[in-house]
Amino acid sequence: MQHFISFTESALVFGCGPINGLSLNRRWRKQLAREAEPGWLTTLYNQHILAIDFKCVLDLAGNTLYIFNVIDHGRRILHRSIATYRPTSQWVEQQLRNIIMTFEELPEGIVMGRDPIFGPIAKRFLPRMGIKPLRAAHKCPWQNGIVEHFHRTLNEDPLRYVQPLNERHLNRLLSEYQQYYNRCRPHMSNSGESPASEPIEMLKSRERPTPISKVKRRTWLGGLHSSYHQAA
Repeated sequence: MQHFISFTESALVFGCGPINGLSLNRRWRKQLAREAEPGWLTTLYNQHILAIDFKCVLDLAGNTLYIFNVIDHGRRILHRSIATYRPTSQWVEQQLRNIIMTFEELPEGIVMGRDPIFGPIAKRFLPRMGIKPLRAAHKCPWQNGIVEHFHRTLNEDPLRYVQPLNERHLNRLLSEYQQYYNRCRPHMSNSGESPASEPIEMLKSRERPTPISKVKRRTWLGGLHSSYHQAA
């Protein structure tokens, strides 16, 4: 029995065939190549997922305005940016319902924070719609980083230079900025394209502009930003 055990150990050390069901030394086996799998970021961005959150600003009188933002995880399309003095769960639910009605397919999930206003939406409204609520952990804003990054962009682009007078003035500002953001503002995650613009491959297939082609300038937000396009 002692000789059998020593022979078995030697067989395992030198990588001989299996003996009595004992496994071999794995370093002698040929490892199969693993299939390339997309990373979790790629998987997340390929899904139709929205992110929502509030950003607070002050009007000229010092009253707090709450900006409700809805942005897409894929192309970073800004679906809604609207302000109100008194946000409620019913108001947020109506805003989401208006957005969802414009989609051909329902989003797979909506990422949101731990704001109490989002509680009824995560428990009742989204499950009824067949959408999965994805709530960030307590005091973990980086888990909803897409919309948090947009809040920084919103603060740096228009809100740093324009003081909103009231709710109506801010909503007019946000409506124009939403058009500029989606159609003209370049985004690094889109390889320099704006969120709602045509892909670069489609633009390359068109006829190139001639040297005498005219370029038109369009101003946004009272000249705070500009975009340029070829004249027809």
